Amino acid sequence: MAFFFNGATHVLSRSGAALQTWPLTIHGLIRLTANNDGLDHCILGFWESGANNGFRLMVASQAGSMKVRVATKASGAASSASSTTAISDLNWHSAVGEITAANARQCWLDNAGNGSGTTSLTPGTLTKTTIGAQDSGGTIDSNIGHELANVAAWAGTLTADERAALAAGVSPLLIRPDILVLYLPGIRDAVDYMDAPFSVTGATVVDHPRVYMPSRAQQLVKTAASTGINGTASITEAGDTSAAVGTVALAAAASITEAADTVSSASTLALAGVASITEAGDTSSSTSTLAIAAALAATEAGDTSSATGTLAIVIAAVLGGIEADDTIEAMATMPNPYIWTTIAPYLGTWGEVSPDSGTWTPSLATAGTWANSTPATGTWANNAPAQGNWS
Repeated sequence: MAFFFNGATHVLSRSGAALQTWPLTIHGLIRLTANNDGLDHCILGFWESGANNGFRLMVASQAGSMKVRVATKASGAASSASSTTAISDLNWHSAVGEITAANARQCWLDNAGNGSGTTSLTPGTLTKTTIGAQDSGGTIDSNIGHELANVAAWAGTLTADERAALAAGVSPLLIRPDILVLYLPGIRDAVDYMDAPFSVTGATVVDHPRVYMPSRAQQLVKTAASTGINGTASITEAGDTSAAVGTVALAAAASITEAADTVSSASTLALAGVASITEAGDTSSSTSTLAIAAALAATEAGDTSSATGTLAIVIAAVLGGIEADDTIEAMATMPNPYIWTTIAPYLGTWGEVSPDSGTWTPSLATAGTWANSTPATGTWANNAPAQGNWS
């Protein structure tokens, strides 16, 4: 749905401004509810805190007709560009305004009727954004008395083909998404796809114009991290968490079913292939330059699988942790992979793919020592000393 504004008190507003300077492009779809009402109507504006200085896109009554106008205002002086063609019906129309310098403004109605303005003006710091009215130091005026949809802004300029696409009803999400900084489609709510939502004062929803939207898989979502991906997450208790942080962080699948369970990946490249943890407090985590946890099935409270280091790999595809506090971990520059096959609780066998060197401590098993002096192989049991050395 689009928004209808009553021309007196209705406005969408929020603090902050997505644009501070040129080059910039502002766009909106507008449908007049009456021809040439003799008033000026602000579509979108970015404003200083104490005055209506800033940038704005409008439809304005000029010489008995309604034209598109883009303007800059600074220190109380304004300079604008107006379209050479006018709106003469009650259909939806595309308004585009462009500012590329202190003295360079252009605007178009349905990608035609280009007008320009050249007076040099530079506003100060912009702190507010409004749709449907302008903000004159806290006082709302130039209220739209018509319908608006697909309001958008770009931190740059658009080509003639891109402006023509907007006039044909193509969503701004498909037009230069790399520099799109504001997009409010106006479909039932005041959500800006690129930033914080707007507060709605009075405006009501009406029929939306036809818009060619991207598929849901293509729709752009703004995120804080460089790349963070959660492939599948199923969390079913309060406090459960699935998180990915870092330049590239992947959590391919996570199924956590008790309060406080966590699966997380952090740092330059961290992969958690599959994690299925079913008791409170269970954790699967990967941290550092490259850390991979291929598969984990941990079924008791406190079980942990972790990988830390420049290159650390944990492959636990056959691991079934069946006792509380069982732990499997790998640390250092690049340890050889190993396989621990559970025979019975607190009993296992190291195969020939064991790490080349290191110290075996209770962090790898509850207790034990090597019973075989052969370096590459050995067995351990729970009734042995609490720790031992192997090489």
